[in-house]
Amino acid sequence: MKKLKFYHFSGIVALIIAACSAAFSVYGLSVLFGSAKLASIILFSALEIGKIVSVTILYNYAKKIPAIARKYFPYAILILMLITSLGVGGFLTNSYQKSSDSIATTTTAQSANTDQQNLILEEINNYKQQITDDTARKDTLNNQRTKQEERLNQAQAALNRRMQTEARSDIKLSNEEISTVGKRITDTYALIAKKNEALRVLKEESFKIKAEDRKQEVGPLRYLSKLFSVNMDVIVIFLILTIIFVFDPLAVILWLSTNAIANLEKKTPKLRTANAAPEKPFGKILQEEFEKFKKEKKK
Repeated sequence: MKKLKFYHFSGIVALIIAACSAAFSVYGLSVLFGSAKLASIILFSALEIGKIVSVTILYNYAKKIPAIARKYFPYAILILMLITSLGVGGFLTNSYQKSSDSIATTTTAQSANTDQQNLILEEINNYKQQITDDTARKDTLNNQRTKQEERLNQAQAALNRRMQTEARSDIKLSNEEISTVGKRITDTYALIAKKNEALRVLKEESFKIKAEDRKQEVGPLRYLSKLFSVNMDVIVIFLILTIIFVFDPLAVILWLSTNAIANLEKKTPKLRTANAAPEKPFGKILQEEFEKFKKEKKK
């Protein structure tokens, strides 16, 4: 069994990176052509395989292939690298867009919930102000009725029937208005209770929305966004550009390096001098060392 060389390892790594890049790129590009997804996958997969083969041919057989092929291959490889990078970018953008849409949904829901809470709080404050005004009005009416009752007592003492009739009429009107104001105060308290219940429900929904928002796997992006005081989309665009400029070019450079190392290994002869003593088995070396130790011990 042949011993594994470093270029075997680098070749495997290059192919793994190329395969990942191709898979993400094919998926990202196939999304653009959703009506012919299977055909797109076959097409772009064939192009990815063709790119790796083209790199190998160009490096190993550049002097043996026609001049037109030598000129065509570099441009074809660069264009295919660009297409692959665009596909990877499309895949990453599409993945982030799903998270972004989910975040936007929870943000909109939270904003609407907050607006509803503020509206209810404003209504509650209005109701409280109404209760304050009605309570003040009720106190005024109670004071007014007290004076009317005093006037009635004075009319009764003076045996003035006209004053008695007017006082009783005024007292009746005051009682009716006091009753109306009291009922309005009671109804307003009931409305406040309903609004408080609605507010409680909205707060529970708000907690659920926040819990759902925390489940979004964009924690590092939020941290970077706050750290650099920039929009999260800007951070994502920068990361995507960084990845696409490294991902597929790394695979191609690794594959080129693997071919270079493989050729170098094949051309380098295994040097061994003719008079060099053959390597002894490890067991034989141990036995000789043990014999030497016994002889020294006897001396």
